[in-house]
Amino acid sequence: MTGKTDETGTYTVVVPTGYVLSNDQPATVAYTFEPGNADDITVHLTHGVTHSTATTTRTINYYLDGTTTPVHDATTQTVNWNVSTDNVTGDQVMTAQTSYATVAAPSVTGYTATPASVAASYPDAIHGSVDQLADSTTTVYYQADPQTINVAYVDDVTKQSLTDLADTLQGKTDETGTYTVVVPTGYELSNGQTAEVDYTFEPGDTDGITVHLTHGVTHSTATTTRTINYYLDGTTTPVHDATTQTVNWNVSTDDVTGDQVMTPQTSYAAVTAPSVTGYTATPASIDANYPGAAQAQLIN
Repeated sequence: MTGKTDETGTYTVVVPTGYVLSNDQPATVAYTFEPGNADDITVHLTHGVTHSTATTTRTINYYLDGTTTPVHDATTQTVNWNVSTDNVTGDQVMTAQTSYATVAAPSVTGYTATPASVAASYPDAIHGSVDQLADSTTTVYYQADPQTINVAYVDDVTKQSLTDLADTLQGKTDETGTYTVVVPTGYELSNGQTAEVDYTFEPGDTDGITVHLTHGVTHSTATTTRTINYYLDGTTTPVHDATTQTVNWNVSTDDVTGDQVMTPQTSYAAVTAPSVTGYTATPASIDANYPGAAQAQLIN
């Protein structure tokens, strides 16, 4: 500025874009032109700062081990940031106002989480650009726990457990498979019992697999005879040819126990004693005979 001794005036400070007046710096400055004045006028400016906010997130995924298959809904956490922008340089400082809290992995029945929890995170201030703020992702993996399935066998004839056939299947939660039933010699599958049983390993499964077996039965036939002799009284001297009758039997053999049941399919008909001249038969006839079912040895 130029002027003459003792002239006075007021200088209006120029504030460029991005700047603001420093503390104690007035917007106008009164002056007087004085001889030899070497003080001049010094204007102090500082950088303007714009304040804004931003957010970042931390997503915690819960996956089946070795996969991206979720076993639980993800947890999403948010951190709020204050952003201070230097209006002259454009530099930014981001200061976190909150933090990421510790998160315990949710319980999933039959699985074990690794890690068991995700630690808290306290972000430091960041100098640079808001573009440096970034969301993050953390993964908790769930390993399937060991499980067992007990296989029991029941003899539906005796209602007894066949303990020597008992089995135990080993696996891990949610694994599946097919169990092939063991059928010992002499046994067969009961009605409704399949030869293969699908299974899934489930936590705390106390039902297990129960296999129902019944005894196999072999069917055959046999015959018995009834022989009627006609003897002279008090001797074994025949007075007529003997009469031989036959009964046919169905034989059912239990293939486990060997027990047999014999059921007659015919019977012994009544027989009249043949006439022999000069002799009287006693008895005059042999009654019919209707054998019942037998569970012992057949006898002629």
